[in-house]
Amino acid sequence: MGSGVEVAVVGVGRLGEAVVRGLLRGGLPAAAIAGSSGSADAAARLTERLGVAVGTDPVTAVQEAATILVAVPPAGVAGVLARIGGTLRPGAVVVSLAAGVSLERLTGGLPGGVAVVRAMTNIPVAYGAGMTVLSAPAGTAPDIRQRVEALFGRMGAVVWLPEGEQPAATAVAGSGPAYLYYVADALVDAAAGEGLDRDTARLLVTRTLAGAGILLREEGAAPGELLAEVTTPGGTTSAAVDRLDRGQVARAVRQAVRAAAERAEPADARLPGFLRARAALPVTRLQFASGGVWEEPFVVRPHAASVRELDEWLGAAGEDVAVEVFCTDELFLGARVADPAFLHAVVEAAARGRWSTLGDAPAHWRLPDGTPLLSGDRPEKLEVGVVNAWHSVGPSLLWRRGEPGPDARRLGEALRLAAHPTPVALEAAWTVPATGGAVPTWVGVNVSESLHRLDEGKLASVAESLLHRTG
Repeated sequence: MGSGVEVAVVGVGRLGEAVVRGLLRGGLPAAAIAGSSGSADAAARLTERLGVAVGTDPVTAVQEAATILVAVPPAGVAGVLARIGGTLRPGAVVVSLAAGVSLERLTGGLPGGVAVVRAMTNIPVAYGAGMTVLSAPAGTAPDIRQRVEALFGRMGAVVWLPEGEQPAATAVAGSGPAYLYYVADALVDAAAGEGLDRDTARLLVTRTLAGAGILLREEGAAPGELLAEVTTPGGTTSAAVDRLDRGQVARAVRQAVRAAAERAEPADARLPGFLRARAALPVTRLQFASGGVWEEPFVVRPHAASVRELDEWLGAAGEDVAVEVFCTDELFLGARVADPAFLHAVVEAAARGRWSTLGDAPAHWRLPDGTPLLSGDRPEKLEVGVVNAWHSVGPSLLWRRGEPGPDARRLGEALRLAAHPTPVALEAAWTVPATGGAVPTWVGVNVSESLHRLDEGKLASVAESLLHRTG
């Protein structure tokens, strides 16, 4: 006999809890909802607070559910799918709420035949005022679409969009409430600066934003039309809007939406083309060297990575520091950056599981000011390096920017270099302009057929990919 559970929410955190509250507010019985949380204490508090059964095992939560909402951070989605895939009931549909996780990755992480949907939603779903954007693979059955739309329809408005429009929708509706909170906070501060007490200022701002939202929804006029209606020439609003224009606020909003949309793109889509096919490679270790000497690097494993131990090593390393992030022995990313904030961020992302695969790199392989270290441009040079346990002992220049391509003489030299009984890597190098000075970066790809033999075909193929000739 079934448990009566219709919906399972895996990852009842801030967004997951808002969804549960919205479903309850929308009339779904508590007995029809199950959930899971990563902490036993949190699960107990949520069960008491929501009246919904929340445990710590996602497998138990999803066993009887027809619809599974995966509300964990993007880096945790693959692990959740791997755990629950074998226990889903026939006809179940998995809906991911994680930004930047593509339908392709969802489908690839589940057994064949399991329906998947991407959903972008926001915290106001808790009060029936949410905005949800749904995307599904071509050929998704109408009853699946109807089921998912009806579920989110309990919590607010729903639209279907092609998956390619999800980043823009996420930047507007997913991140949009934060923009309004930012403006509200600034308005409260400004009102307090004009002499109002903060409680009164907050009431004025809250009711003003809510009322403006109602007018936008109910009157059907474009925002610009409503702005023109309330902006009397020479009046107080006109003076304020003029100052906003001079401050280029509209331009800043466009830039904010663009930044959010870029971050919302599927991580593997943000990888340069030559890396996308390897997006699923797991991060297996990080190594650090000083003075360009890799023979005895400081090596850490992702789940054992420690900022404290890194700082101890940095204390003796000096200013010339480089880091390499290995995705198995197949590929590594490198950069010469001594900034402790950058190095700390890389270690913490790996240690906390946020950077678990190459596909996560675009979010973390960037400087503290946001400058990305992955380049889609042609590299400045290609080198073949014989590697002893992946410690370089002899790079050989194969190609430099401005040249037509790797020539036979250099390839011959590389092949002679590869006679060593060790793996061989093809490294592509760039120099990334940054605020504190140019940053050398590189990508290395193992081009060995085996431990003792260079795969000439793979070398040529990888070189072509890096030079943008084959994608």
